[in-house]
Amino acid sequence: MIGWIVAILLKAAVVVGVSKTVPGVVVKSYRSAIGVALVYGLLSFFLGWILRALSFPLIILTLGLFGLVINALLLWLTDKMLNSFDIKSGKALAWATVLITFGFVLVEFVVRQLFAA
Repeated sequence: MIGWIVAILLKAAVVVGVSKTVPGVVVKSYRSAIGVALVYGLLSFFLGWILRALSFPLIILTLGLFGLVINALLLWLTDKMLNSFDIKSGKALAWATVLITFGFVLVEFVVRQLFAA
Protein backbone atom coordinates (compact mmCIF):
# COMPACT_ATOMS: atom_id res chain seq x y z
CA MET A 1 0.00 0.00 0.00
CA ILE A 2 2.76 2.44 0.91
CA GLY A 3 4.56 1.64 -2.35
CA TRP A 4 1.41 2.51 -4.30
CA ILE A 5 1.10 5.87 -2.52
CA VAL A 6 4.77 6.66 -3.12
CA ALA A 7 4.36 5.74 -6.79
CA ILE A 8 1.35 8.08 -7.20
CA LEU A 9 3.19 10.95 -5.51
CA LEU A 10 6.30 10.42 -7.65
CA LYS A 11 4.20 10.17 -10.81
CA ALA A 12 2.53 13.45 -9.83
CA ALA A 13 6.01 14.96 -9.53
CA VAL A 14 6.74 13.69 -13.06
CA VAL A 15 3.56 15.39 -14.31
CA VAL A 16 4.55 18.67 -12.63
CA GLY A 17 8.04 18.39 -14.13
CA VAL A 18 6.59 17.83 -17.59
CA SER A 19 4.27 20.81 -17.18
CA LYS A 20 7.27 22.99 -16.26
CA THR A 21 9.35 21.63 -19.16
CA VAL A 22 6.92 21.35 -22.07
CA PRO A 23 5.27 24.56 -23.28
CA GLY A 24 1.56 23.98 -23.74
CA VAL A 25 1.09 21.56 -20.84
CA VAL A 26 -0.64 23.18 -17.87
CA VAL A 27 -1.26 21.66 -14.44
CA LYS A 28 -2.90 24.04 -11.99
CA SER A 29 -1.49 22.56 -8.76
CA TYR A 30 0.27 19.57 -7.27
CA ARG A 31 -3.15 18.26 -6.19
CA SER A 32 -4.19 18.40 -9.84
CA ALA A 33 -1.04 16.50 -10.78
CA ILE A 34 -2.01 13.76 -8.31
CA GLY A 35 -5.40 13.65 -10.04
CA VAL A 36 -3.68 13.35 -13.42
CA ALA A 37 -1.51 10.49 -12.14
CA LEU A 38 -4.56 8.69 -10.74
CA VAL A 39 -6.82 9.17 -13.77
CA TYR A 40 -4.07 8.33 -16.26
CA GLY A 41 -3.18 5.24 -14.23
CA LEU A 42 -6.79 4.09 -14.06
CA LEU A 43 -7.32 4.68 -17.78
CA SER A 44 -4.13 2.80 -18.53
CA PHE A 45 -5.19 -0.08 -16.29
CA PHE A 46 -8.78 -0.42 -17.52
CA LEU A 47 -8.55 0.75 -21.13
CA GLY A 48 -4.85 0.54 -22.00
CA TRP A 49 -4.60 -3.25 -21.95
CA ILE A 50 -7.61 -3.55 -24.28
CA LEU A 51 -6.08 -1.09 -26.74
CA ARG A 52 -2.70 -2.83 -26.53
CA ALA A 53 -4.29 -6.23 -27.12
CA LEU A 54 -6.23 -4.97 -30.15
CA SER A 55 -3.19 -3.25 -31.64
CA PHE A 56 -0.66 -5.95 -30.75
CA PRO A 57 0.36 -6.57 -34.39
CA LEU A 58 1.06 -2.85 -34.88
CA ILE A 59 3.05 -2.72 -31.67
CA ILE A 60 5.18 -5.66 -32.82
CA LEU A 61 5.55 -4.23 -36.34
CA THR A 62 6.73 -0.85 -35.03
CA LEU A 63 8.97 -2.40 -32.34
CA GLY A 64 6.82 -0.96 -29.56
CA LEU A 65 6.53 2.61 -30.82
CA PHE A 66 2.79 2.27 -31.43
CA GLY A 67 2.52 1.95 -27.66
CA LEU A 68 3.32 5.67 -27.51
CA VAL A 69 0.28 6.35 -29.70
CA ILE A 70 -1.87 4.47 -27.21
CA ASN A 71 -0.29 6.39 -24.33
CA ALA A 72 -0.96 9.66 -26.21
CA LEU A 73 -4.62 8.68 -26.57
CA LEU A 74 -4.84 7.91 -22.85
CA LEU A 75 -3.14 11.20 -21.97
CA TRP A 76 -5.52 13.07 -24.28
CA LEU A 77 -8.48 11.36 -22.58
CA THR A 78 -7.05 12.38 -19.21
CA ASP A 79 -6.85 15.96 -20.47
CA LYS A 80 -10.51 15.85 -21.53
CA MET A 81 -11.64 14.38 -18.20
CA LEU A 82 -9.89 16.86 -15.91
CA ASN A 83 -10.46 20.62 -15.96
CA SER A 84 -7.26 21.32 -14.03
CA PHE A 85 -5.04 19.67 -16.66
CA ASP A 86 -4.69 21.11 -20.15
CA ILE A 87 -2.63 20.18 -23.19
CA LYS A 88 -2.83 22.96 -25.75
CA SER A 89 -1.39 21.40 -28.94
CA GLY A 90 -0.51 18.17 -30.66
CA LYS A 91 3.19 18.92 -30.34
CA ALA A 92 2.80 19.42 -26.58
CA LEU A 93 0.82 16.16 -26.41
CA ALA A 94 3.58 14.30 -28.26
CA TRP A 95 6.37 15.60 -26.02
CA ALA A 96 4.32 15.14 -22.86
CA THR A 97 3.51 11.56 -23.87
CA VAL A 98 7.15 10.66 -24.37
CA LEU A 99 8.31 12.30 -21.14
CA ILE A 100 5.44 11.04 -18.99
CA THR A 101 5.77 7.51 -20.35
CA PHE A 102 9.51 7.48 -19.66
CA GLY A 103 9.03 9.06 -16.23
CA PHE A 104 6.26 6.67 -15.19
CA VAL A 105 8.29 3.63 -16.27
CA LEU A 106 11.25 4.94 -14.26
CA VAL A 107 9.03 5.54 -11.21
CA GLU A 108 7.59 2.02 -11.44
CA PHE A 109 11.10 0.55 -11.64
CA VAL A 110 12.34 2.52 -8.64
CA VAL A 111 9.26 1.82 -6.52
CA ARG A 112 9.42 -1.92 -7.29
CA GLN A 113 13.09 -1.98 -6.30
CA LEU A 114 12.46 -0.10 -3.06
CA PHE A 115 9.29 -1.87 -1.97
CA ALA A 116 9.90 -5.40 -3.27
CA ALA A 117 8.69 -7.89 -0.73
